[in-house]
Amino acid sequence: MSLQWRYGTKCSACGGDLGKRKCRGMCSPCYDRWYKETHPETCAKEAKRRVGPKLNWDTDEYLGLKPSATDWARLAAYIDGEGCISLAPRQTPKGKSLTFYGKVVVTNTDIRLANWCLKNFGMKFFVKGHGWAGERGQSWKDCYFAQACSYKAAWILRNCLPWFLLKREQAEVVLAHQETTKVGTWERGPGVKTPQDLLDYRMSLKNKLLELNKRGSGANQVADIVMLTTNISKSVN
Repeated sequence: MSLQWRYGTKCSACGGDLGKRKCRGMCSPCYDRWYKETHPETCAKEAKRRVGPKLNWDTDEYLGLKPSATDWARLAAYIDGEGCISLAPRQTPKGKSLTFYGKVVVTNTDIRLANWCLKNFGMKFFVKGHGWAGERGQSWKDCYFAQACSYKAAWILRNCLPWFLLKREQAEVVLAHQETTKVGTWERGPGVKTPQDLLDYRMSLKNKLLELNKRGSGANQVADIVMLTTNISKSVN
C-alpha cells in the first residue's frame, strides 16, 4: 500500500504539501514538532548526547590535550609563517545549503614539525609530492601538511590568539564563525532550516577572510613602512 494513497498529498496538521517524508500523514516540520512534544525524554537524551567533549572547544584542554604556553606560542609562530587559516565550504547532508568550517594548516618539508603538531595538538597530517612539476620537481622535498578542522581548529585558534603577530584578524573571523555553531544559538532539528540571516552572516565572514588572505593585501602597509623608514633615515642624517 503506497503512503501517498494512504495519507493523500496534504499534511494532516498544516494542510501543506506532504512532500517526500510521509510520517503519520504529516510533513517533515510538523512531524518533528509532534515528535518533540510526544517524546520529550528521548529528545532531551539526544540533545545531551550532541553536547559532548568534542564540542567543548572554548577551553584550555581539548580531548585530553593540554599544551603548555610555550607550545601555544610556538604553534602561533608556525601558523604566522608557515600556516594558513581559512573557512572551507561544505554542503549540508541534504545539499540544500552551503556552510563553512574553520581550518588551520601548517606546512613544512620537515616531518618533525608535522609529528610535533600531531603529538601536542592532535593535528593529523598528510604528505604531498611534486609529481605535477615533472622532472623539475624530482629534486624537491615532499611537503607535509598538518591540519585541524572545525572544533579542533577553533580550539587551536582560541589558544594561539594572544601569540599571533600576523594572522590574529584571520583567527578572530574563524572564531566568530565558530560561535554561530554553538548549541542554543538557533533552533535545530530534522527539517529545520538554518536561518537565512545566519547564512548571510557566515558568508560575510567568509568574504572578509578571503580579503584578509588575499595575496598582496599588505602592499600598502609595506609602502607606508618603507616611506617611514626613509623619513627616519633622512632625519637621522
